[in-house]
Order: sequence, then structure tokens, then C-alpha cells
Amino acid sequence: MDNHPKPEKSYYYVITIILVLSIVAGYLLAVRNPEFAGDVVESALAPFQAISEIPPIAVFFVILFNNALKALFAILLGFFLGLFPLYFIITNGNIIGLVIALIAAETGILTVMAGLLPHGIIELTAIVIAASHGLWLGIRFIRKILYKESFTDAFRASMRAYVKIILPLIFAAAVIETYITPAILQLVSR
Repeated sequence: MDNHPKPEKSYYYVITIILVLSIVAGYLLAVRNPEFAGDVVESALAPFQAISEIPPIAVFFVILFNNALKALFAILLGFFLGLFPLYFIITNGNIIGLVIALIAAETGILTVMAGLLPHGIIELTAIVIAASHGLWLGIRFIRKILYKESFTDAFRASMRAYVKIILPLIFAAAVIETYITPAILQLVSR
């Protein structure tokens, strides 16, 4: 029995490849059908429309809570054959691709880079790790059922990764998205 189980690197590679392909697919969809893309992005971002009217500290907590909860669900709902983490990563990738295409068409690629890269690299890393753990748990759960392999150690390892790696990354990304990204966007828009 492995004292420190963790997903093999292949899980991270698979999730990263799916994310990149999903971003590209979302981007191409937006380029081909900007009206549809605009509707999708508007509905996806609708719950966050009022966020610009609240104090930055509240924005920080909304972003932190939203991303922490989604990452936790990506891990825990991996029990269902690893399907939810795949859905989660594809959906996020598609939305990112749509947003990139729409903003680039409206304001240029520099604005996209300024608005997404500072926090996005950290946030996407957290999302990839969470989805990788969710997919891994789904596979481990199937192996437990079929081959009576241990599952508890994998579950504990994923929860440790959530607390020690994913949450700190999400916290850092939320700080950057709340306080640094807006300042960078103001500099770029001058």
C-alpha cells in the first residue's frame, strides 16, 4: 500500500490537453458565431454581474468561495466515473475560449492578456490539479469496485492536495484577480 498516493502525471497531462482543446474549441466557436458566443458568455457571467458594485473585499470572497467550491466539487464528484471533472474542465475551457475571442475582437489581445494571465495561470493550475484528482478518484473508485483496491488513501491524498495545494493557489489567484488585475487593466486601457 502506497503511503502517499497521488495521481500519475498522465492525469495532469490528460486534463491539461482537454483544457487546451476546450479553450481552442470555445475560441473557434466564438470566431465563427460571435452572437451565440456572446449569449453563452453573458449567461455564464450573469451571476457575477453585480460583483462590480460591491467592495473589493467582498469581490475577493465571492471569487474565493466560488472557485474553492468548484474545485472541491471537481474532486468529490469524480466518484461518478470521473465524468464531472471532465465536464468541469471542458466547460471552463470553452467559456475561457469564448471570452478570449470576444474580448480580443472588442478590445484587443493585450487586454485579454492583461485581464486573464495574472490570475489565470494560477487559477487554471488549481483547476487542472483539482480535475486531475477528481478523474483519478473516479478511476480509483472503479478499481475499488472491480478489484477491491484501496480507495481511502487516494481520497485522503486528494483532500490533502485540496487543502495544501489547491486552496492556496485559489487564494492567491483571488487576491490577484481582485486587486492586481483591475490595476493592470487600467494601465493597459490608457
